[in-house]
Amino acid sequence: MKNRVLRTTSAGVRLVAAGARTAALGVRRTFGYSGPGNHREETSPLDRALSVADSIWPRLMGEPDRPTRSILFASPTRGCGTAVVATASAIALGRHLREPIGLVELDFEDLQLAQLLGAVPGVGVSDILLGQAELETTVLRTKNHPDLEAVGGGRQRALQPGDFAAPQFERLRSEMEQRCRTTIYIAPPLETCQDMRLVARRVDGVVCVVRAASTTKSEIDGALGMLDDSGARLVGSVMTGYDFDLPHSSAA
Repeated sequence: MKNRVLRTTSAGVRLVAAGARTAALGVRRTFGYSGPGNHREETSPLDRALSVADSIWPRLMGEPDRPTRSILFASPTRGCGTAVVATASAIALGRHLREPIGLVELDFEDLQLAQLLGAVPGVGVSDILLGQAELETTVLRTKNHPDLEAVGGGRQRALQPGDFAAPQFERLRSEMEQRCRTTIYIAPPLETCQDMRLVARRVDGVVCVVRAASTTKSEIDGALGMLDDSGARLVGSVMTGYDFDLPHSSAA
């Protein structure tokens, strides 16, 4: 993959990635505050992200004869707002398609999904991978999003090599993609989880999330190189904007 650049404009930042497997989403908007003098409304990060997700969801659904079954939302580093962007995109797909949409939190070092959805946290992906829970017991129920089937990260713990190569994960992925029209996966930071290349290789597409004035070109190059080496299809990119208080780990 060549010619990767960050372009800064008055509207914010847009990542342009060129390559044989790249089809840009064409997202030119940023989330929240984008420059000096702009009024910033007191809304939640998820609400602000939904306004952008409503404009990009058609690019995530695939073609009528070939719907997108699975998408990985991933960032080079922690603190880019991956969970917020992925959650907003899943909600937008559910609202517009009126079909079951899956949302699976793979970053169980930094749990955010239950809080974003206003759901009670419980067992989740990390417990399934340890053989201590089944999918049916992990789905987060949210009355505001009836078309969403969300599975949180579960018990907070460090990521371990082989977590996403385990047969338990393959079974989880298969079950979610059978019961849902499209399943979105929230990835841990690519710089800390080499196993994500296994997931990226198996999904239908990847959306890269970067943060303006924070994510460096070398970090972007590393992430895109990893995705390219895995054979992943980069669907597009989303930039989170200036001074946008996305949830992120305090250790980031």
